[in-house]
Amino acid sequence: MSKLNIKKMVSSVTSKALPAAVGGAASLAANKIIPASINPKIRAVIKIVAGAVLPELAPRIKMLEPAGLGFAGQAGAELAAELIPAIAGVDDMDGVGATEEYVIDRDFVEGVDDPQVAGNDDPQIGTDDDDDL
Repeated sequence: MSKLNIKKMVSSVTSKALPAAVGGAASLAANKIIPASINPKIRAVIKIVAGAVLPELAPRIKMLEPAGLGFAGQAGAELAAELIPAIAGVDDMDGVGATEEYVIDRDFVEGVDDPQVAGNDDPQIGTDDDDDL
């Protein structure tokens, strides 16, 4: 079994992981700078590009590369959350992608459980006795 090189691990944390974390935090802070009127998907793409360009601005500063990766990584997570609502914790997908004109009216839909409202004469449809199944 090889021996752990603690100095190398600490060096890696301070030269890579820490700047990446700072870059991710800076990406979150950039949300306050970029106007909220811009579509969140576009804002995320802007930040991904900014994270990629950041190390090129000062190539001699080695910590800018992981910081740029952290910046772009956080923006990528934001973009993914915008594109795939389940990532952001959105469980209720009713009306996603629809205009207000086409969003489901829950009060109307709840009335469909009543067989008469649904236009169905079968008394079994719309009952809450589904526990017997």
